[in-house]
Amino acid sequence: MIDRLEGQATVAPPGSRYETGGAGGICVLLFSRGNETPVAVGTTDERGRFALARPEPGSYILVAALESIDDLAVSLRISDVPTAPDGERGLLLHMRAEEDDRGSFASMIRHLALRQELLEMARLDQEVRSALIQAGVGTPDPQLLSRMAAIDAGNTNRLQAIVEEYGWPGTDLVGVDGARSAFLVLQHASHDVQKNLFPLVEAGYREGMVSGPGYALLLDRILVGDGRLQVYGTQAMTFDEWIDGQPALAPIEDEANVDVRRAEVGLPPLAAYRELLKRLYSPER
Repeated sequence: MIDRLEGQATVAPPGSRYETGGAGGICVLLFSRGNETPVAVGTTDERGRFALARPEPGSYILVAALESIDDLAVSLRISDVPTAPDGERGLLLHMRAEEDDRGSFASMIRHLALRQELLEMARLDQEVRSALIQAGVGTPDPQLLSRMAAIDAGNTNRLQAIVEEYGWPGTDLVGVDGARSAFLVLQHASHDVQKNLFPLVEAGYREGMVSGPGYALLLDRILVGDGRLQVYGTQAMTFDEWIDGQPALAPIEDEANVDVRRAEVGLPPLAAYRELLKRLYSPER
């Protein structure tokens, strides 16, 4: 039973346990039982997000389809009772390729309002950092740095309050995009906060509620902050330590086998990551 026809469609490569991102262009239709004309129609945006007009309470069939993707058909009941105390409930559509034996399926997002709040926190986080990059990372704007610090502090305080009330916000609570937003906020929190919350993140990773790349990023960040060798090679040195625009990474434990470990958590090879860093931060080179 759900409250609103709102949420996200995501996709995972065949055989991968990690959903790589939103599935855009998915056609989402809602049918009342016994009726071939849909009562609501929509398409997921580039991030896989969708929101359909809420029909009258009752029983329906939701269909999600896209070429080369395994079609999804799921029975739904739109709630006719007051919203659950912990927030309105929405939908997470797990889309799979036609050749993927697992098939597409749906699950519930238990707290749409909290999901939306986390998305907004992530938007502010990325907005100020994009402004810093555009202004030039070599000589950062003091006003932008101050604004970033204020946003990070506010986001961190709110995330800690959310964790205290709900535990780590996983995909079952806030959807894939909401969970990734929470993780993004934590990436920019203080070292102490990251260490304090890491056991929850690690548990979420083991349970499939936290992505492998996210887990790897946080683990490496904590290790480097403690002056230890990173495991997955996700942490770069400061820009003044780069040479001729070439990314310099913090020392890596057993670097000869780092690509094996990266593949295990769903990260691309280290060489591809270095190229990504160059494109993001030294596009002129």
